[in-house]
Amino acid sequence: MSYTVEWLSRAERELARIWLDAPMRAAVEAAARSIDEQLQRDAMQAGESRSEDEVRVVIVSPLVAEVQVNEEKCR
Repeated sequence: MSYTVEWLSRAERELARIWLDAPMRAAVEAAARSIDEQLQRDAMQAGESRSEDEVRVVIVSPLVAEVQVNEEKCR
């Protein structure tokens, strides 16, 4: 099953701020891409479960993403 990844506007702004401040921007880009790929492939297996609400935490250094999965809509 494939999932669609949607970033909240505030998450996109935070990622942009992190990227602008990063001494190694390529590492931030690679981490964001890896998080997207993991979530697209199988969001329910990406990272670690944090609650019964299908909230997960995905860690790919130097980033940490908190995600909410809607399994019914594959989002």
